[in-house]
Amino acid sequence: YYIYNNCKITIQFLTLTIRFKKFIPNNKKGEEQLESLFVLSLNGKMTIKEVKEEVYNHFQKLQQSEETKRKDGFTLNPPSGLRLRRMFSYYPDRICIDSDYLKDSVGLAKELALQNLPPGAVETKVSSEQIIIFLQQYHPDTCTLGDRFEFETHDNDTLKHLKLKLVSLTGIQSIGWACAESWDPLDVATITRLSWSDSSDAEDFDEKTVSSLYLTEGDLILFKDSSVPQRELTDDERKKIQSDHRNSHTTKKVNRKEEQFKITIQDVGIDD
Repeated sequence: YYIYNNCKITIQFLTLTIRFKKFIPNNKKGEEQLESLFVLSLNGKMTIKEVKEEVYNHFQKLQQSEETKRKDGFTLNPPSGLRLRRMFSYYPDRICIDSDYLKDSVGLAKELALQNLPPGAVETKVSSEQIIIFLQQYHPDTCTLGDRFEFETHDNDTLKHLKLKLVSLTGIQSIGWACAESWDPLDVATITRLSWSDSSDAEDFDEKTVSSLYLTEGDLILFKDSSVPQRELTDDERKKIQSDHRNSHTTKKVNRKEEQFKITIQDVGIDD
């Protein structure tokens, strides 16, 4: 840059205003899976590890006041037991790595999801090559779903290796799987229309890699025992599923006040 006399210089400290949300991947208590917690203004050059510490300290301060204390008994794990996920649209996806900067981790929505890891667990993602997705079992004989849990894989794993890991984990030898959207309501109508892969005799099964599934973090893989037949639904069950499916996919209008924004163009901008 050429700086001339009387030039106006703006020194910008990279402050980001982030909305933090509570995220419960496997909800067993009827709580909201996603719930807004608080808003914090943080330096964009903080590492994710530092952000976790700041978030934990802020939550503890809120708990000390009767006005801001949560009444539902929800607590936040210490920083080492927290996981942060970027919000993509209205659902959490990519896991933030502790060593990354906040400014490089937060999406356009400027929202992050806070996830309590299981007791004693710590963040295991240390590289962008790791992909941590969700697994959930579908039971065709009862048309029900099991618990949802996290599972680590890698883009360069072959589909054969993925199947062996799933068999080892679940004990199901004739295992089949299908990719589903984590944020879509899952019902039998949706599940039975998915493309299920349960054949290991495909020509490229040994060479084809997980990258061919185009998985991103936050995605869901359903798995089932392919030897168990799909139960036939009664007419009443089919009507109820169709009704629930229509209701769950109804577009909801969101009334939101539009805010004014102001763009100021300065001659020179210098980041700290």
